[in-house]
Amino acid sequence: MPLPDREAEIDAALRFLLVPGVGLGRLRQLRLACGGFVRALEADPPTVASALRVETAEASRILSDARAAGDALASERAAAGRMGVGFRLLSDDNYPALLRASPDPPELLFVRGELVAEPEPAVAIVGSRRATAYGSLQAGALAVARAERGVTVVSGGARGIDAEAHRAALRAAGRSIAVLATGFAHPYPSEHAGLFDALVDGGGALLTAPPSFVTARPDLFPRRNRVIAALSLVTVVVEAASRSGALLTARIAVDDLTREA
Repeated sequence: MPLPDREAEIDAALRFLLVPGVGLGRLRQLRLACGGFVRALEADPPTVASALRVETAEASRILSDARAAGDALASERAAAGRMGVGFRLLSDDNYPALLRASPDPPELLFVRGELVAEPEPAVAIVGSRRATAYGSLQAGALAVARAERGVTVVSGGARGIDAEAHRAALRAAGRSIAVLATGFAHPYPSEHAGLFDALVDGGGALLTAPPSFVTARPDLFPRRNRVIAALSLVTVVVEAASRSGALLTARIAVDDLTREA
């Protein structure tokens, strides 16, 4: 049986992501069980129930909602076009190699700007949203020193240390990547929309895993942190509380990815 074309696979993946209760984990289960998203969309309820480990009635509901999501799919595609967003499937040749090699890479990425497939020298600089003046100074100095040497600065676009790392990379005419937790229609924090545009204009990239309409939720940030760590060869934490997302990023880098932090 011939494989579906790439755009059909993206559309099928988006249809499932537009269904309440289907996230990145279930998307992965569907692909692995059915051999692709188009095939999952064409599968029968018992097959989907087995893939997702749910009752057949719930699988029927998911399939029905995904198949009926034509208007929502068109809206998502239109939003992507307006915002200059492209898509990267895990199976694409231009999917970032370091992220693909991580334990749980997103099946579908939403991307603005230049995101390269080949491993690139990159450092994650993360830290407190309530950074001190000294912490911001150190984050900026680290980012400038790396950017001037051609190292890509990766962070999460948050207030405090993240934002200073991105801004410093721009000041040094360097490349920076911001990994967002939300959809592109609701960048978080909203006051950084101009910074995010500047990163793209400066040759960097923005990427996220949720569709455009997704707003900030606490459960989205650990997933974002995993992507930050996976894209970077080294993670540097500048000021962080003992139970912070920044330290979680460092633990992921060391424990799950055997990287340096």
